[in-house]
Order: sequence, then C-alpha cells, then structure tokens
Amino acid sequence: MTINKLVFFEFILFSSLFAQMPNGLFSKIQNDIELMEGGSNLIKWNTDSTFIIGVSAVEVKKKRQSILKRVGIVKAKAQVTQFIEGSSLTTSREMTTQETIALVNDKETVFFKEEYIEIIREDTKGFVNGMSNVGGWYSKDKSMYYYAVARLLPQKK
Repeated sequence: MTINKLVFFEFILFSSLFAQMPNGLFSKIQNDIELMEGGSNLIKWNTDSTFIIGVSAVEVKKKRQSILKRVGIVKAKAQVTQFIEGSSLTTSREMTTQETIALVNDKETVFFKEEYIEIIREDTKGFVNGMSNVGGWYSKDKSMYYYAVARLLPQKK
C-alpha cells in the first residue's frame, strides 16, 4: 500500500469516526443541568439518534492542559461505565504536606509545601473504549475542568 493510499484510508477512517458527533452536541452538554458539572446520562439528539454522554470534573490546581485532558477522558469514561454497569472505578489518593521554618534576616519564615496525587485505574473495554472525545471546558472561576465523551447508541429496529 502506498503512502498516499494509507493517508487517504486514515483520513476516511477518522472522518467517519468524528462525523458521528453532530454540531451543537458540545454546547448542549455544557448547558445540560444534569451533565454540566459531571456525571453521565443519555441525550436524545433527534428522533433516531441518542447519545450516551460522560462528563468528568477535574480540579485544576497547577495541572497542565494535557494532564487535565488525559485525566478528564479517563474519568468521563468511568462515569459512563458506572452509568451502564453500576460499577465503581478504582482510585487512590495520596497527599503529603511539608512545613519548614527557617530564619531569614533574623525573621522566622514558614514555607509550606503540599502535594496531591490521584491514581485512577481504568479496566474498561469494548463499549467505553469506543467513545469519542467531545471536548473540555473550565468552570467560571477556572478552578474545575470538565471533559465530555460521547457515543451514538445503536438504534433498536
């Protein structure tokens, strides 16, 4: 297979995957009272299209955008898993604090350091792995980052 054919095949494949997300779905999720701050639910798009949506909520703190997105995708898929199967996601959290007192120019100065690590384990396959990324947004005060994933549900015939 030549490179041109391979590139064309990948373009068609990715176009068909993203073509399933209709214009306006992202804003509908952002404005949905049950999804706007996290969770999972069904959104009936039109008479023959229903999407299952998962939205995560991630504390921003000092995380980079790429980290927020990765964590957001995993948590959003976990929301869908819980919605479908009623299962739980395995997470662990670790927080360390350190306080140092030092004399600087004959004045006592206190330095405080806090680290927070959240480990998320995702053991989902099949349906949830086939979900498409819809997009992310920040809360009004920029303290939370939300990310949405979606999948078109097959129609019953």
